[in-house]
Parts: sequence; C-alpha cells; structure tokens
Amino acid sequence: MIARARVSRALVSMLACAILLTAAGYLFGPRGLAVSAALGLLWLAWRHDNEVGVCLPLAVLFLIVVAVMCLLLYLMLITHPR
Repeated sequence: MIARARVSRALVSMLACAILLTAAGYLFGPRGLAVSAALGLLWLAWRHDNEVGVCLPLAVLFLIVVAVMCLLLYLMLITHPR
C-alpha cells in the first residue's frame, strides 16, 4: 500500500510544477514554458527518485535526446530555407 505521506508529497510537487509552468508561460511566453517544463521534469525526477536512483539520469538523457532532435530540426531549417 502506498503511504499517505508519499501521495501528499507527490501532489504538492505536481501542484508546484503546475504553478511554475503557468507562471512561466504567462511571464516569458513559449520559451519560458519550455524551459520551466524541462526544469520541472528534472525537479520531479530528483524529488521522487526511486531507491536505485535511475529516474534522474533517465530524465536527463530524455531531455538531451529531445534537445538534440530540436537542434537538428533547427539546423535543417536554417540550411534549407524556402
């Protein structure tokens, strides 16, 4: 059974990330929303890491993969303009 403290800690973390995402979206626009989403994912992975300790490294690797794909799309855009 899941402990009540773990559930409340997870709910508080998700609420804090939702508030951060909303505030960054209103204050800084889409770029702030993207940066706060990445930081929120890393913060959640760090805060709720499992006993083995693999959640944070996997979250970092996931963000690196997404960043490389975005960089490649951007480079294709600037090398092949229409």
